[in-house]
Amino acid sequence: MCLYFLLPSSLRSYFRLFSCFLVLATICLISTVFYIFFKAKPSIMMSNTSYMIDIKNKSKLSVTISEISYVKKLHGQETEMLNSNKHVKFPLKLKSGEKLSYTIPYSPNIIRIFITYRFMFLDYKFPIETR
Repeated sequence: MCLYFLLPSSLRSYFRLFSCFLVLATICLISTVFYIFFKAKPSIMMSNTSYMIDIKNKSKLSVTISEISYVKKLHGQETEMLNSNKHVKFPLKLKSGEKLSYTIPYSPNIIRIFITYRFMFLDYKFPIETR
């Protein structure tokens, strides 16, 4: 704010205009981030025995699911495994309101499932604990 008083009077109106645009841009950026992280996440339902995952896109924009992976714990070591399914080809684009049902083969060693999706320009890896 001290810059305002150091500027000549002819440039003060431009500084005021620039400050208003800066505040508006900040508000737009914060609202976009809020929408992405709180409104655009797909809802995920999982049953306890079969690792059947239902993903529904609740946002008004489309979401691209990049991959579904899981972590197995074998002999005390955790290893991340990519899941492949003959019926679903990744990356998969879910439009608004679309639903995807996905099954991971049951194994008692699976401790975590990750769903990686892309919304607008952000990649987000959503973890699901199975235990």
